[in-house]
Amino acid sequence: MGTSVYTLALFPKYWGFQLLFLLSYIFHNAEEWDEPYLTLISFFILIICSFSKKHGQKAFLSFLTILITDNLLKFPGLANHSTVMLFIALVMYIPQLKICFHRHVNLEKTISLLQWIVVTVYFFAGFHKFNTDFLNPITSCAFDKIDTYLLLFHLTLNDIPSYIKTSAPFLIIAMELGSSLFLILGRTQKAAIISILILHFVLAPVGFSDFSSLAMGMMFLFIPERFVKLNAITYQIRYLTIFVLFMQSVFAFWRWPNNSEEFYFIEGIVLILLFSYFWKPYLKKLKQGVSLTAPAHFSSALVLFLLVFFSMNNYLGLRTAGNFSMFSNLVTEGETSNHILLKSNPLKFFSMQEDVVEIIDLDPRLKGSFRKSLTPSYLIPKIEFSRIVEKLKLQNMKNLYLKVFYDGKAFETHDLSHDNSFNFETPWWQKKLFKFRHIHPTGPQTCHW
Repeated sequence: MGTSVYTLALFPKYWGFQLLFLLSYIFHNAEEWDEPYLTLISFFILIICSFSKKHGQKAFLSFLTILITDNLLKFPGLANHSTVMLFIALVMYIPQLKICFHRHVNLEKTISLLQWIVVTVYFFAGFHKFNTDFLNPITSCAFDKIDTYLLLFHLTLNDIPSYIKTSAPFLIIAMELGSSLFLILGRTQKAAIISILILHFVLAPVGFSDFSSLAMGMMFLFIPERFVKLNAITYQIRYLTIFVLFMQSVFAFWRWPNNSEEFYFIEGIVLILLFSYFWKPYLKKLKQGVSLTAPAHFSSALVLFLLVFFSMNNYLGLRTAGNFSMFSNLVTEGETSNHILLKSNPLKFFSMQEDVVEIIDLDPRLKGSFRKSLTPSYLIPKIEFSRIVEKLKLQNMKNLYLKVFYDGKAFETHDLSHDNSFNFETPWWQKKLFKFRHIHPTGPQTCHW
């Protein structure tokens, strides 16, 4: 029996997750088509993995290699779901090597560690939101992107009843933080899976198809192995592959010339329909799942420790972006935090969030993300500011004007591209490891990925 066939027969759930994981990468890459070669390679690998038992596992190994290399090069500027994918890919890489070059591989340890990664990510996604600004209906990110649905009914946020505005932030925290805890126990896993699926069914049409498809794949890790049959999952994965490839191929011609918000909405609706059909037989069978056991191996414990450390960076005084605090209103800069449990910042051992540059004025030609990040009166941690300056210099704009205040001094230039006084001696490793949000000197933190 060949390596691939052996693996499929013993661990059909793992094979199913492989393909769902790859599908989510397709949704991510096809969102912008800004890297067409990488997207087309991913499409090709997906076809091989879905339809070739002989070469599928080695094709998936090549996919993991591409994903890890690409994301490490882009780090720290990764979206939150891309960071999750990087952790997952790193965990899967060694087992995948063994699958490709050895016949007997026990994947139970790997599946268990992946489950704990999912629990940890959702725990912190909810935990970060347990702050005064998120729970305040006036400032809460709970209503960010909801305009898409309201427009369908010719409504605005002002038309939403006050009791819904008040309860919605608590409901979202419960769906993320509460569901993460429910995933641990077998008897509550079905409720947690349904809760997370509902959450991402709502999010998919408003521009989060990539994250939603990943979440739906991660929930598959909690389906007991006895419910996953090789023939059934093979059929399901192949129809998903065909529909996704067809959808992305057809919709791409719509998206490229228009970059329309309507596309994202329709893509999300199609995703919901596809995964509703996929999930129906499993949810129908599932009465009680299998409780998670504590990681018994040092390597697994180390991975989870690093993930927890990464997720806690806000409270430690390190990076504030990309560590699952997206759309959370969380503020940890300064002596106090808006987090209800950690308001005095008792865990803050580093001062990177307080080493800031104040934007005074900038060139009116700057648009888009540069204009948003360098808004006058905003504060930006020095590390993030240095990264932005590097990007601006790559633009090679002539006579680029910028004025800032840092370390008690005003810095002004009329030619940023050739002015080295704005480097502020930031080590390269800090720019590679840490990413920060801009800081509002007054008022709540706005919604930010």
